Amino acid sequence: MHTPSYDPKADFDTLLHTLMRMVDAQAGTPIPPGQEWLNDRQTLARKLVLHLISVGGIQAGGTLVIDGKYAPFVDHGSVNVMLRAVIENFIVFAVIYGREDDETCRFRHMAWKVSGLNDRQRRFAKAQELRDKLAEEKTQIEALIEQIRKFPQFLALSERRQAAFIKDRDWGLGRKWPELAEEAGFHPEYFRNVYYFLCDYSHSSWNAAMQTGQATPEDQRDMATSMLGVANFCMAHFMKLYKELFAVAREVLAASGAVPAFKRWSYGAEAQGAHYGG
Repeated sequence: MHTPSYDPKADFDTLLHTLMRMVDAQAGTPIPPGQEWLNDRQTLARKLVLHLISVGGIQAGGTLVIDGKYAPFVDHGSVNVMLRAVIENFIVFAVIYGREDDETCRFRHMAWKVSGLNDRQRRFAKAQELRDKLAEEKTQIEALIEQIRKFPQFLALSERRQAAFIKDRDWGLGRKWPELAEEAGFHPEYFRNVYYFLCDYSHSSWNAAMQTGQATPEDQRDMATSMLGVANFCMAHFMKLYKELFAVAREVLAASGAVPAFKRWSYGAEAQGAHYGG
């Protein structure tokens, strides 16, 4: 497990640079006919990279200029909001694509797609073109659900988890973020401590507002930098999954200077549990 002697910002920069190269190396690779669902691996990978680039940009800080006076700041609250997105992005990728069994991955991807399409059904569409699109997608949802019902992976689920999908179109099949996070490699206690702290900022809780209001510029930078360890953990574990999917990504990592940082942050749930007393 990493120790305080390591600089999380230096490791963040190293890992992000290498992750961008790993993802870019796979871009443009043809998808076999009938396997188009695999393309969303790249969609999620690019989304993760963009979130991480935003985290790095915000953490670098800026300067307000008011009436000729300069006031440096680091919006650590926005870093935390983006880190929540990073965690969720990583978990979705790991739960859907982190299985050795391709049929399980395809089943989970299909449930995820239905959930996303169903979310759009709840939105108001004024233009006729958009209403037609929603009607088309509603038909697509029903067809996908019929396919999902026939998957052995769906039939093996408990009645409660089957109902969570059929009734609520829940791609997690009745599992909440903590359960999904545990499957993705987080220790439960670590995840709860970190994730709900980040949610305070996304939901503008009183605690988050007070911490933002009382922080000096130095405090802001320290808090933003300290949270980069969360990003490093997600990057290292994402890279671990990604390099197993793509040989070219594995080669990029092996030839990079990021291997020490990768090993430093790819510690397991047991190490997280020890750190949090679990």
